[in-house]
Amino acid sequence: MKKVFMIFCLLFVLNLCLFAGFGIGISGGWTSVAMKDVNENYFEKLVNGVESIYALLGGSATSSVNKISGGYSLGVDFLYSPFSFLSLGIRTGFISAGGSFKTTGSIFSASVITDGTLDTTLVPLAFGLLSEFAIPNTEIIFGTGVFAGLCFAGTQMKYNINFSTTNSYGTINASGTDLFIDIFGKILYKPLSFLSFGIQPGYRIANVKEMKVTESNVTNVNKGDIIKDSENNPIEFDYSGFSIQALVLFSF
Repeated sequence: MKKVFMIFCLLFVLNLCLFAGFGIGISGGWTSVAMKDVNENYFEKLVNGVESIYALLGGSATSSVNKISGGYSLGVDFLYSPFSFLSLGIRTGFISAGGSFKTTGSIFSASVITDGTLDTTLVPLAFGLLSEFAIPNTEIIFGTGVFAGLCFAGTQMKYNINFSTTNSYGTINASGTDLFIDIFGKILYKPLSFLSFGIQPGYRIANVKEMKVTESNVTNVNKGDIIKDSENNPIEFDYSGFSIQALVLFSF
């Protein structure tokens, strides 16, 4: 009986291995990003400070602010499927988001315009596990998975001050690294044996707790400095958020 059971298990594993293969998934779509700390310090406190300077010098100002709330994401998965229902893989990609502000006013009867932008990106490198099952007698596939690894963040902050005929500007580049977790599901339609496509909703955890300056032409901001708030605490760049993506999967 023991030998029969072992033979049965071996045949079962061999049968599953017949479905082994490779795959490449390409996805793209929209994602939200938290960025609470960045929005509070760069797009609220900074703008309020600029308006206060206008008022202190006897002027007045109005501001328009576009905080960072979301952006676009692109992803590539490299998959190995030892069984028909299970895949192992590597995920990388690109997430981009940004915001801006503009303060317009006058000081000493002269026009003053102060504007700034903050553009930020995230590149993950993660390893994951995926499972999926097909609805019998259909081309519909449901799946779920999780990836975990590291993420590499970069940001560029720019400002420009136009006072009458005088123009001044500054740029700060910074980068940081932290943990990355992506939990997702997917619904696919598979019209061909090597091709399937559908949607992939998910939630990402990626809070970069420190960003260090890599390049700066701003006075008193030097390479290696940590980006901090007015209370000398590191500003967290939180890329965590929900995403909804279109997915195309090629199987080999």
